[in-house]
Amino acid sequence: MSNRLDEATLRARYEAGVKAHKRQQQQRRGEVTALVIAVSTYDELARTRRVEKMAHAAQLFCIAAAFVIPNLLFMAYAL
Repeated sequence: MSNRLDEATLRARYEAGVKAHKRQQQQRRGEVTALVIAVSTYDELARTRRVEKMAHAAQLFCIAAAFVIPNLLFMAYAL
């Protein structure tokens, strides 16, 4: 009994791997493009006072969550 795979099986595995790799590359390109668009749009929108206030509120919320959530988890599971 041989553990060797036939060429058709190896070819199918190779093709599946190449397709997966190309799909991941395409997804990364899309993510980079979306990031560039978001940064350029944010730069234009950040000049407005309303967006500045919303961004500041979001920052404060994240900072508060970073301090509150670990304490709540500690109280829930340790005490």
